[in-house]
Amino acid sequence: MIKVIWVVVALISCVIGQDANIVEIPIPTNAPQASTSCTTATWLAWSDWSTCSDECGSCGVQLRTRTCLTTDSTCTCGGLATGVQYCNLDICRYPRTTCCNNFKVSSYLGRFACLNATIVIG
Repeated sequence: MIKVIWVVVALISCVIGQDANIVEIPIPTNAPQASTSCTTATWLAWSDWSTCSDECGSCGVQLRTRTCLTTDSTCTCGGLATGVQYCNLDICRYPRTTCCNNFKVSSYLGRFACLNATIVIG
């Protein structure tokens, strides 16, 4: 059975240089639930963020992962093993669609960016 875990991620744009948005990205997973009585499972550090998969419009994503270390196969680490964030928030130029993933063009810190329309920045 596959269940969906909602990952809440902060969007960070190298172009904007500040936290610009919060987005939920569903990630299907078969991961077991973490055991509350398990003390032998621990996370290694997160990997670096991957290169953004696109150039503009919040169309790209970046991934990072971490590994759960345990000596007991019945123990799992709490939390997610994969982090996902949209990247490159600058608007795309014609002929491309200006913004992807239902993001809207918004003014942010004196420039235009593709941001989640349901988030109020201020």
